[in-house]
Amino acid sequence: MLVSTVKAMDRVNRILLDILSAGPVPKHVAFVMDGNRRYARIRKWSVQDGHREGFLALKRVRLSVFDGISLSPNEVPMPRCLKYVSGSASSA
Repeated sequence: MLVSTVKAMDRVNRILLDILSAGPVPKHVAFVMDGNRRYARIRKWSVQDGHREGFLALKRVRLSVFDGISLSPNEVPMPRCLKYVSGSASSA
Protein backbone atom coordinates (compact mmCIF):
# COMPACT_ATOMS: atom_id res chain seq x y z
CA MET A 1 0.00 0.00 0.00
CA LEU A 2 1.28 3.46 -0.77
CA VAL A 3 2.63 5.50 2.13
CA SER A 4 0.13 8.30 1.43
CA THR A 5 -2.76 5.81 1.57
CA VAL A 6 -1.54 4.41 4.88
CA LYS A 7 -1.19 7.94 6.29
CA ALA A 8 -4.67 8.83 5.06
CA MET A 9 -6.19 5.72 6.64
CA ASP A 10 -4.37 6.44 9.92
CA ARG A 11 -5.77 9.97 9.85
CA VAL A 12 -9.30 8.69 9.18
CA ASN A 13 -8.96 6.23 12.06
CA ARG A 14 -7.74 8.97 14.44
CA ILE A 15 -10.61 11.26 13.42
CA LEU A 16 -13.18 8.51 13.90
CA LEU A 17 -11.74 7.63 17.31
CA ASP A 18 -11.84 11.31 18.34
CA ILE A 19 -15.47 11.55 17.26
CA LEU A 20 -16.43 8.36 19.06
CA SER A 21 -14.66 9.37 22.26
CA ALA A 22 -16.56 12.68 22.27
CA GLY A 23 -19.95 11.14 22.91
CA PRO A 24 -22.35 8.28 22.29
CA VAL A 25 -21.75 5.93 19.39
CA PRO A 26 -23.69 7.11 16.33
CA LYS A 27 -26.48 4.88 15.05
CA HIS A 28 -25.99 5.96 11.43
CA VAL A 29 -23.01 6.96 9.34
CA ALA A 30 -23.20 8.60 5.92
CA PHE A 31 -20.51 9.00 3.29
CA VAL A 32 -21.01 11.73 0.70
CA MET A 33 -19.39 10.61 -2.52
CA ASP A 34 -18.44 14.01 -3.88
CA GLY A 35 -15.50 14.85 -6.10
CA ASN A 36 -14.95 11.61 -8.02
CA ARG A 37 -15.45 13.30 -11.39
CA ARG A 38 -13.22 16.22 -10.42
CA TYR A 39 -10.57 13.79 -9.13
CA ALA A 40 -10.63 11.93 -12.47
CA ARG A 41 -10.45 15.06 -14.59
CA ILE A 42 -7.43 16.38 -12.69
CA ARG A 43 -5.64 13.10 -13.44
CA LYS A 44 -6.83 13.02 -17.07
CA TRP A 45 -8.81 9.83 -16.38
CA SER A 46 -12.28 8.89 -17.56
CA VAL A 47 -15.18 9.79 -15.29
CA GLN A 48 -15.84 6.07 -14.81
CA ASP A 49 -12.30 5.58 -13.52
CA GLY A 50 -12.84 8.40 -11.02
CA HIS A 51 -16.04 6.81 -9.76
CA ARG A 52 -14.37 3.40 -9.55
CA GLU A 53 -11.56 4.87 -7.44
CA GLY A 54 -14.15 6.58 -5.22
CA PHE A 55 -15.97 3.30 -4.66
CA LEU A 56 -12.73 1.51 -3.88
CA ALA A 57 -11.78 4.25 -1.41
CA LEU A 58 -15.16 3.88 0.30
CA LYS A 59 -14.65 0.15 0.46
CA ARG A 60 -11.22 0.61 2.09
CA VAL A 61 -12.71 2.96 4.69
CA ARG A 62 -15.59 0.57 5.33
CA LEU A 63 -13.24 -2.38 5.80
CA SER A 64 -10.92 -0.34 8.03
CA VAL A 65 -13.68 1.03 10.25
CA PHE A 66 -15.39 -2.31 10.77
CA ASP A 67 -12.24 -4.44 10.90
CA GLY A 68 -12.62 -7.07 13.60
CA ILE A 69 -16.25 -6.22 14.33
CA SER A 70 -18.65 -9.09 13.79
CA LEU A 71 -21.75 -7.68 12.10
CA SER A 72 -24.44 -9.33 10.04
CA PRO A 73 -24.81 -8.25 6.39
CA ASN A 74 -28.10 -6.58 7.34
CA GLU A 75 -26.36 -4.29 9.83
CA VAL A 76 -23.70 -2.98 7.46
CA PRO A 77 -24.82 -3.65 3.91
CA MET A 78 -22.29 -3.25 1.13
CA PRO A 79 -23.78 -1.25 -1.72
CA ARG A 80 -24.22 -3.30 -4.88
CA CYS A 81 -21.85 -1.00 -6.76
CA LEU A 82 -19.04 -1.89 -4.33
CA LYS A 83 -19.72 -5.59 -4.76
CA TYR A 84 -19.57 -5.11 -8.53
CA VAL A 85 -16.32 -3.13 -8.39
CA SER A 86 -14.71 -5.68 -6.07
CA GLY A 87 -15.75 -8.49 -8.41
CA SER A 88 -17.81 -10.32 -5.78
CA ALA A 89 -21.26 -9.65 -7.26
CA SER A 90 -23.13 -12.15 -9.32
CA SER A 91 -23.87 -11.22 -12.91
CA ALA A 92 -26.32 -8.34 -13.14
